[in-house]
Amino acid sequence: MSVSYKRENICEGAGYTEIIDKRFKTNYIYIHLLEPMDRKNASANAVIPELLHDSNEKYPTITALCRKLSSLYHAGISSGASKLGDYQVMTLKSSSIADKYTIDGENISGEVVDILLDCLTKPYLENGIFPENEFRLKKQELLDDIDAEINDKRKFAVGKARETIYKDEPAGIPVEGFREDAEKLTSANVYKRYTELLKNARIEVVFSGCGIGETDKQKIFDRIRGLDRNAPLGYKTMPSARKSDMVYVTDRMDVNQSKMVIAYKTDCDSKQTMKMLSFVFGGTPFSMLFENVREKLSLCYYCPSGYNEKKQVLMIDCGIEHRNINPAREEIFRQLELLKNGEFSEELLANSKLLAKSSLKAVYDSPSSVANWFFSQCMDDKIVTPEEEARLIDAVTKEDIVAAANTLVPDTVYVLTGKEDPENE
Repeated sequence: MSVSYKRENICEGAGYTEIIDKRFKTNYIYIHLLEPMDRKNASANAVIPELLHDSNEKYPTITALCRKLSSLYHAGISSGASKLGDYQVMTLKSSSIADKYTIDGENISGEVVDILLDCLTKPYLENGIFPENEFRLKKQELLDDIDAEINDKRKFAVGKARETIYKDEPAGIPVEGFREDAEKLTSANVYKRYTELLKNARIEVVFSGCGIGETDKQKIFDRIRGLDRNAPLGYKTMPSARKSDMVYVTDRMDVNQSKMVIAYKTDCDSKQTMKMLSFVFGGTPFSMLFENVREKLSLCYYCPSGYNEKKQVLMIDCGIEHRNINPAREEIFRQLELLKNGEFSEELLANSKLLAKSSLKAVYDSPSSVANWFFSQCMDDKIVTPEEEARLIDAVTKEDIVAAANTLVPDTVYVLTGKEDPENE
């Protein structure tokens, strides 16, 4: 596959990653600002990208900016906030057709780069802060998003479980912060937080697509080097601290279906072994949990496992009938003991490897997926390509998985269930 990958330093605390694949007709540029998750800044950080992507100094309204982007073959500017390990990630993204596919080879990339950089570094301001009307709208949207978490009971349960799993750790803070903190936001303090981000955050720029001209690339480098920057302190996501005993937490509300989240922590430093352990245990439609807890015993509607390689946490989340909470939990515990004893087939491992490698091939299906792959490793000591990852997965043995399973330490059982559930009192 003719994909080229290159990583460069822009300046101290800022990096540039370039992935070129000539098959694509669209170019994506991501500008990620990364800071350690911190409750006092989380809500402000979450709202900042939303304030930046709708306007800038040159195009002061969403109407003006959209009209300009539409003239550039419907280019787009979007934003978002997310988490990567212990980091909160604030992102601005541009998408546009590559110049070689415009009518008569019209050069639009330079204008898109200028707009993206202006949104980041030259926001439209009123009286030296974000416009009050726009700020109030974005703040309300943030509050609505926080309130809406409870409507998705599965997502809500996983979020609440993480607060216990990562207690007193940055990863335990919701990416949008807490409502009581969001309510206190003002345009002035959010603008101050924005200036601090530009000064102190780690910056990761990722280009993914057909190709970028040297002039446009140099614009990115020059604008970031021109910022008034402090060198970000060295920081790395740490594996989650293991608890001495498993913690049990139960929340009650009016729900038709109970949710249960079970977490284990490990000191196994082989990401590929732990990924395959998760696939074998509960990460596939033919895994141990799916075949036994769901299919044979009908104890749950779903019970997949997933592995957070940044925090070294294996998590199982289940949807279950209230009466099946205890039986499902005990059966999941039993299946893990079987895994620790090596009571699973080589065929299950082989099929899990095939599925894992198939998903790795899909990384190259779009500019966004390949950009996300390489960005997710920006804090790691070594960048691993999907091809290298596939080779490392192929090398994982049954003995490796058994050894890794025996490093798992019970951490948390979180249950969200009905208000009255005598069987599980």
